[in-house]
Amino acid sequence: MALDTADGSIIGYTTLPQHRVHKKTELDIAGFCDWVIDLDEIPELVAVEMPLSFARSSQAMRSMALCYGQLHGVCVGLQWPHRGIFVREWQKKMLGKFPKGTSKEAAFKAAQKLEPDELWLKSEYAKTPHDGIIDAYLIARYVWSENN
Repeated sequence: MALDTADGSIIGYTTLPQHRVHKKTELDIAGFCDWVIDLDEIPELVAVEMPLSFARSSQAMRSMALCYGQLHGVCVGLQWPHRGIFVREWQKKMLGKFPKGTSKEAAFKAAQKLEPDELWLKSEYAKTPHDGIIDAYLIARYVWSENN
């Protein structure tokens, strides 16, 4: 998710590109860098959701930790300012209180309130909103609102 720092409007978004490594799906860090570079602006800040300290499986924990580490590493290497955001931190501000197990629905409602005309689709062929894109938008708006 890329936002205009002046007004918080959406510049562009994508799902994180992936590729297979030893029969496991991992972040395609080169694809991510290409997407950011194609925006033609050096990022003022890259906000990355911190990995949870728990997950349903060790595979999920591995995936979250690797993805975060790779994004952190590329930001350090390319000297892009970056910040880790805890899920509870942005959800508290952007979603308020919501019943347990309904964070995706609460996030969709919050995003629709801010951008009522946005469809949140990962491609022109998709039919349902992508919860990762919605979360990325809300994280970006959370960080943007802190600075404005």
